[in-house]
Amino acid sequence: MNRRPVTPAVRRRRIFTDALLLLAGLALLLLMLDVPSPFLTERQALSATQTRYLYGPGAVLARVENDTFVDCILQDGSCYAVCTLPRKGLFWGQGTLDAVVNDPSLPLVPLPRRDSLLVVVNDPDIAEVEVLYYAQYSGGFHTLRQTEPLADKCYLFYRPAGQSNYHFDDDGFLLRGYDRAGNLIYESEAPGHWAEWWGLTIPE
Repeated sequence: MNRRPVTPAVRRRRIFTDALLLLAGLALLLLMLDVPSPFLTERQALSATQTRYLYGPGAVLARVENDTFVDCILQDGSCYAVCTLPRKGLFWGQGTLDAVVNDPSLPLVPLPRRDSLLVVVNDPDIAEVEVLYYAQYSGGFHTLRQTEPLADKCYLFYRPAGQSNYHFDDDGFLLRGYDRAGNLIYESEAPGHWAEWWGLTIPE
C-alpha cells in the first residue's frame, strides 16, 4: 500500500504541533521541579512570590529599588511583609518574602531579615525610630536612625555596606522611639546575650 506524500503544509503542521508539545512538556517539568520561572513584569513576579509563600494578596505600601532587586512593603490586614524581587535584565525572578503579624499593644514591632529590618510603629507619638545594633566584627555598636517613615507606620532599615558579617535576623538589635521633640519615649529590651555573653554596656 503506497503512502501519501507529505506536503509542505502537513510537515509545517506537524512541526508546529511537536513544538507545542515540547513547550508544554518543559512547562510541566518546571512546575514539577518547582523551578522559579522568569517573569516579564514585576507584578507577575510579586503575585507568584506571594502565592508561593501563601501570603495575601497584600497591598503594596512602598517600593525600594536597588540595582539588582526591588523590595516591596506589603500589608494584608494586620500582617506586614517585605518581599524581595530579583531583577535580571528585562526579566524578574520569583523572590523571597518574610512577614510579621502586627501587635497593636506594642509601640514598635520589628520584622528582622538578613540585610534589612522593617519596623511597624503603633504609637502615634513616635516620630523617629532608631536601631542600635552590635556588629561583633565591624567596630562594635552602630546606630541607624530615620525621621520619616517609608510608608504609613513603616520604617525600613538596611544594613550598611561593609558589614556583611552582621544579620538583623540574629536578634542582635535594640529599638528606640522618639517623639517630635527628640525625647526618648520607648526602648525595647536589649538582647540578653549582650550582657550575659559579651559583657557589653549599652550606649545611651
